Amino acid sequence: MEPADLNTSANTNDDARLEALLRRAAPELSDHGFSARVLAALPAVTESHTPALSRRLVVCIVGAGAGCGLVLWRGVSGTELESGADRLGDALVNLGPSLADPLFTAALGVTLFSLVVAFRAELRHKLRS
Repeated sequence: MEPADLNTSANTNDDARLEALLRRAAPELSDHGFSARVLAALPAVTESHTPALSRRLVVCIVGAGAGCGLVLWRGVSGTELESGADRLGDALVNLGPSLADPLFTAALGVTLFSLVVAFRAELRHKLRS
């Protein structure tokens, strides 16, 4: 059990003194130019030499090549590829009614708006350059 005099006025006086000490502005510590020397030694920030579009193109080509390589490695036959394409076509046709739903359209709009807000700085930078 706690003692009865746990929160005495002496403790509140100590709290007030401690709070006053913590709120008092402390002088900044001098680093004798260390921060400036470190920043000067860092390499300069440069723009990427590869435009974003060509980077995306390289990623798409590498991804497509990896997919084709996987198909060849697995030994998939032409009839299996055709049946897979047919199943993909059926799935896209069945997706149509879902895309026509107004709630889905509203959710898609909110998602696009959220992405624009989240990446507005990058979009502004791209539009200026």
